[in-house]
Amino acid sequence: MAEVYFILGAEGAGRREVVRDLIDGGFAEDEQIAIALHTSEPTTPVNEELTSRDATQLMTYEDLRQIQTPAAAEAIFIVASGRGNPLDFIEAFAEWLEISGQSLARIITVVHCQLLHAQPKLELWHRACIHFSDVVLLDRREDVPNKWFSDFKKPYEHDHYPCLFELVKKGRVKNPALILEPQPRRLSLAFDDDLDAIDLLEIDEDDLPEETIDLTRPTDPWLVRLPSGQWEKHLPDIAKFLDQD
Repeated sequence: MAEVYFILGAEGAGRREVVRDLIDGGFAEDEQIAIALHTSEPTTPVNEELTSRDATQLMTYEDLRQIQTPAAAEAIFIVASGRGNPLDFIEAFAEWLEISGQSLARIITVVHCQLLHAQPKLELWHRACIHFSDVVLLDRREDVPNKWFSDFKKPYEHDHYPCLFELVKKGRVKNPALILEPQPRRLSLAFDDDLDAIDLLEIDEDDLPEETIDLTRPTDPWLVRLPSGQWEKHLPDIAKFLDQD
């Protein structure tokens, strides 16, 4: 069974560089690692750097649910499309985990700080990613005012988000082992399969309710669909903002 790292974030945020750094700093040369990139990801020299280790295998996918994890892989990094709705990929990723039987290590969002600073309307798009994330990495920070970073993190600190916020410098993180540690720190409970629905109820054992208790596990509020099939929470189309550059 492979440890799975699911990577979210906008196209151009530096996600592949981060994956390369995490592999270089967190795994031995002979440990078998698989990387799955969505077909929408542009081909860059980073793709070749990702396979500089003989023990690393690079794959591409269009439908996340069809990813086949190599039998010998000890870890797999799945990079979601940076041009689509993250909720679509999170839903598909949850289905893939159930089908594949692999073990979720962490969900990581890489924030394109320059893009978000220039396009504040994308805050909700990033908030959706961060809701499901154990780690948030702030990348592409050049020419972004220092005050912006404190303003960006303030709402998450106010709402007591448990995820880690760390800086990326020149495609590298300070402590790869800290980022890779398979300890859940996400706000969402959507991937906590071992959590019983009764654990989510606030019940006073000395004053039990008389009515029947609904033990149906609630759907994550970010993964609720309308009868039309559309997401209840409407996110901006990030591709339109990316294509402006």
